[in-house]
Amino acid sequence: MKSSKLYHLKSLLSDSLIYGLSGIVTSFIGVFLIPIYTKVFDPADYGVIALLGTTGNILFLLTIFNLDNAAAVWFWSNTEDRERRATFSSWFWFLFCISVVVALAFIILPGFWSQLILRTTHYEYLIRLFGVTVLFGSFQKIVNIWYRMKRMPLHAVGFALGLSLITIGLNILFIIHLKWGLKGTYSAQSISALLGFVGCVVVLRKNLSLSFFSMSRLKEMLVFSLPLLPSSLMFWLMNSASSYFLSFYSTKSEIGLYMMGSMIAGVFNLVIWAFMQAWGPFAMSISKSEEAKSIYSNILELYFVIGLLAVFFIAFFAEDILRVFTNERYLGSKHVIFILSASILFQGIPQILSIANAITRNNVSYAQAVIVGSLLTVILFNIFIPWFGKEGAAISVLLGNIVVPIYHGVKVQRSYPIPYNFKRMVRALGIIAMFLVIGFWIVNLTWSIPVLVIIKLTLVMACASSLVFFYRKTLGGLVANKTRLGTP
Repeated sequence: MKSSKLYHLKSLLSDSLIYGLSGIVTSFIGVFLIPIYTKVFDPADYGVIALLGTTGNILFLLTIFNLDNAAAVWFWSNTEDRERRATFSSWFWFLFCISVVVALAFIILPGFWSQLILRTTHYEYLIRLFGVTVLFGSFQKIVNIWYRMKRMPLHAVGFALGLSLITIGLNILFIIHLKWGLKGTYSAQSISALLGFVGCVVVLRKNLSLSFFSMSRLKEMLVFSLPLLPSSLMFWLMNSASSYFLSFYSTKSEIGLYMMGSMIAGVFNLVIWAFMQAWGPFAMSISKSEEAKSIYSNILELYFVIGLLAVFFIAFFAEDILRVFTNERYLGSKHVIFILSASILFQGIPQILSIANAITRNNVSYAQAVIVGSLLTVILFNIFIPWFGKEGAAISVLLGNIVVPIYHGVKVQRSYPIPYNFKRMVRALGIIAMFLVIGFWIVNLTWSIPVLVIIKLTLVMACASSLVFFYRKTLGGLVANKTRLGTP
């Protein structure tokens, strides 16, 4: 049994690594471009990008309608080829119709949306390009889900990485070479979105025929997805709407600094994203195994502890990262990077816990948790942002994302109990918190930069060593079982 468990863990790690490599490569290229972009764009320009990005996030949710989750469930529930084609054809044509309607609203009325979102009509040309991106941008998700469900991570990675590299290349061409500024950014996005749509049609051409479209299947999927939509909107409100509140209480420059912190924290999010890409199909594929619950428990704890250590590292080196990749105008983002990285870690926990929702086909507990967390976040936005600005926004998001897994965990354990060791996870959190407090006190003293870097690295290594010591019995047990039983 232990041998089988290690095999499943290795399988999940392997798929996560494949998904992660594309994210790491794309992220590295994106971070490499930050020094160039920060010379072209000032924080106010990044504020415009942040506001349109926030709007794009909610439109993505509305057009996808959580049918990606439904498609995954129906893919595994209906294994016949024609049934799977009905699932994806129905999703494709629903998405196409919704995207056309939403995109036309922006293309036809750019002045209205420019004034509403950016508080000026000077960006009508950006709004039209944004509308084109909305029209085609969601279809990449269909390809992603198709390859993930078929357990073809290399294909999923190749498709996503190819589009990312094209987008980055177009950004370099339009912004650096042609000097189009913000227009270049959204020109690149719209072209990349169009290519993604074409790629979706090519990859799934045998599955998208209208002859496979099933209204009954679409209704079933919509009924399953509908309870998730309010929670998804609330999730957006909790994690993405901070730009709107900063726009109301502060300036576009403050939004831009917040976005810079969010972008760099997004590098950590790519690691989490890679894991989640592999987690869903993996978790469902072993759901009928006798040791599934034990594997789920181990994976959550590994995710939490390793993630905490990564956040600890980010906390100490955020300013150094900003100095390397930006300039003095953006150093004010350092606290945002750390806070949002911690938020990203907690944000992923409900996705692991939600395997219980997928197995029981009941998403109510997750929806309730997100509603509670988002309402708390909005309340805190109105309290903390006037006091602390961008840091207040980040703290609000973090606290909301801490409440969600706590509430969700309590609820979901009642419907599908899994032996998670929450007490041990809290103790691990305490160890890292102790090092964090001590570390911030030490690094705030007067040190030369080389000495400071050595101190930070020493603190990170000491924290990691303490965690290894704390888990010595657990790690020793795994190694002993592996040695005794072997690995298939």
